Amino acid sequence: MIIGAVAFTDQTTFPGFAAALPVAVTGLVIMAGIRHTGSESPGWWNGLAFLSARPMVFIGAISCSLYLVHWPMLIIPQIVAGDHNPLPL
Repeated sequence: MIIGAVAFTDQTTFPGFAAALPVAVTGLVIMAGIRHTGSESPGWWNGLAFLSARPMVFIGAISCSLYLVHWPMLIIPQIVAGDHNPLPL
């Protein structure tokens, strides 16, 4: 996740091959949340314990609404500013 945040630039073709990194990381996070069925206890640092923490549950609960509102929040100011005046990142 950190590699994608640091390595992706304005020149990164996205979506495209670069989209494989966040998709793979998301899959790994989901797999980390699968309940461990072995006889030994995986401890607090397993994915299930991390994803069950109150802040992570809160982020999961609001993630859909954040996803649905982020695009208009990016596009409407640019429409108001006009295409001739691109807004900074």
